[in-house]
Amino acid sequence: MAKIEPMSLLVFSHANSFGASTYRVMIEELRRLGHTVEALDQFGHNPKYPVTNNWPHVVEELREFVTAVKVKHQQTPILIGHSLGGAASLMLASQSPELARGLIMMESFVFYGWKALFIRFAKLLGKTMKRPPASVALRRRFTWDSALQVTQHLQHKRAFKHWDERVLRDYAEHGTIETADGKRTLKFKRETEAKFYAYFPDNAMAMLRKNPLQCPFHFVGGLQSRELAAVGLGGTEKLVAARAGNTLQRVEGTHLFPMERPIETAQMIDALVERINTVK
Repeated sequence: MAKIEPMSLLVFSHANSFGASTYRVMIEELRRLGHTVEALDQFGHNPKYPVTNNWPHVVEELREFVTAVKVKHQQTPILIGHSLGGAASLMLASQSPELARGLIMMESFVFYGWKALFIRFAKLLGKTMKRPPASVALRRRFTWDSALQVTQHLQHKRAFKHWDERVLRDYAEHGTIETADGKRTLKFKRETEAKFYAYFPDNAMAMLRKNPLQCPFHFVGGLQSRELAAVGLGGTEKLVAARAGNTLQRVEGTHLFPMERPIETAQMIDALVERINTVK
């Protein structure tokens, strides 16, 4: 199969509670490798696009951003997303295939079968905001005396202890903002983070049955991901099986492997983009 000239325009979408600035090391490596990367800084914080059940306004926010990127560069981008960002990118690629030349999802969940039904009923009963992970997000510490204190507080916590030190520093400096009294507070609001968890889409598979993906699809999960183990890969495996050349792979790391191994993650993305560029 002949390789076409690369069109390496990438739109990256971040995970819940971690804005695009947290991924600076990975994004800069992708740019060093020759890709043009565009990323929306934070989903869910523009009042025009509130976080509601199944995230329709979040997908609309991404649609508006990707449309502008496509017009700006006169190219159709490859969508890349981590967790929240991958789920939103999946729904956008399903609904608006003209905006996605390929899709790479990292640690993004596709609820399928009884698990999707369970989430749906939990929402109807008003339980999702009162239970983890939403309830945990609402109790999350959100103020510190300095960016250094943010780093010191987080570096030994389970979710952060394997992070690349450069990524942790970026999160401490750019994932927090200075308050009027000189302290640091989380830039990504706890209430918004909780809503993303509580209203996570349960309708993705139904949407994909109606509007199947028309672009190449690649999924990457962390071998030590507790979250992926809990949700399962049933829905993801169906997406992979839907088209020849789609792939599912596992790499070293937890749910947050892009923060733990940002350079390796960029190189992995580069290889997957190469595969997408060879599809006729």
